[in-house]
Amino acid sequence: MTPNPIPARPAPKTASHRGCLVALACFAGVLLVSCLAGGFFVWRAADTKAGRQALGVVGKGLDLAFKGAHAPGTEALRKAGCEGAFVAE
Repeated sequence: MTPNPIPARPAPKTASHRGCLVALACFAGVLLVSCLAGGFFVWRAADTKAGRQALGVVGKGLDLAFKGAHAPGTEALRKAGCEGAFVAE
């Protein structure tokens, strides 16, 4: 009688790493739905008088912030160590 050969050990299963892709796809889907819903609500708010006024105020605030951050003299303030340099007119 011959001895039974030792059976070969099965190869270990490799991870597919698809869980990260599924999580990323879910996150992207939630982000897309959130952006679409936010855009819809802003669009609906822009149809009202109060909504137009609020959006106008936000637009003016953004314009002031942009002008203050890029006004003459802000570059010298940044070189002096002030990272958040704004200049008011």
